[in-house]
Amino acid sequence: MSGYRSQAATIIIGSLIIYFAVMSRPLNEARPAPEPAYAIATPQLVQTPVTITPVATAIPEATLRSIQLSVAPVATIFSIQSPNIPTQHTYSPEPETPRNNLLSYNEFMSAMATTSWRSYIINDPAFSTLLWEMAKCESGTVGNMVKTQEIGDQDIGYTSIGVFQINIEVWPQLARRYNLFLADENMQAAFEVWQSPLGLENWSCYDVVKEYFD
Repeated sequence: MSGYRSQAATIIIGSLIIYFAVMSRPLNEARPAPEPAYAIATPQLVQTPVTITPVATAIPEATLRSIQLSVAPVATIFSIQSPNIPTQHTYSPEPETPRNNLLSYNEFMSAMATTSWRSYIINDPAFSTLLWEMAKCESGTVGNMVKTQEIGDQDIGYTSIGVFQINIEVWPQLARRYNLFLADENMQAAFEVWQSPLGLENWSCYDVVKEYFD
């Protein structure tokens, strides 16, 4: 029994020594960090230089020609300004819109005064009356008013339009430039006819009315 007691006493004394040794260690003493259970090896990247050797490839001549054409400079395109062409009127057997188709003497002279006839009718009253009588003869009248939208000469194979009966077969350029059913435009077309070499002789009615002004 004494042997067991001595062993127990030895164990107790050893435990006490260990306890006091631990308790006497400073609380803020750094403790070694525990080692990780395993270590991860950092991979090492090995850069291997690569040398690229260009390979010469023969390009067919046809392909080269097409490439040259595709990159050729594009020629500059110049815009050509079209001439100032007057509005063209297409002949129709009826006026474009309903209008007053009768003019009195004063209305006739007022319309003439807006055209190139102006200076001629102002300075020569006899000439103004001659033109009025010609228009009455050419287009016809209702009462003492001249018609402005009459279509004539179709019985002889022509088409003449308006107050001065402009023949559109003889003067196609005037038919394109003016609306001959409008009194003022027809009068302006008539002025251009008068400026031609034949003058008033272009109208058959001139021979009918001129004897009253000789």
